[in-house]
Amino acid sequence: MLVAFIIVLLFLSFKFGYIVLDRKVFRFQVSHILKRGRINNIREYRVIHNYIEMLFENDPDSFEVNPSLPLLNKMMNDFGGTNT
Repeated sequence: MLVAFIIVLLFLSFKFGYIVLDRKVFRFQVSHILKRGRINNIREYRVIHNYIEMLFENDPDSFEVNPSLPLLNKMMNDFGGTNT
């Protein structure tokens, strides 16, 4: 029972950005932010920032043609503009 609780706690910590691995972002960490279309807080900003860096490092040649990149850039700029 304790192991299940710890696994659920870790999953939720990853999903909502309390734990972010450097340049290793999982799709489930980004999907709810992309679906909503905006970044709500600095934790989500950090997740999106690391996700963009990870995309670039994985394949720099096709980075610019990624279909989610315009939305990611817009969300990053909107968050940066409202919190400066």
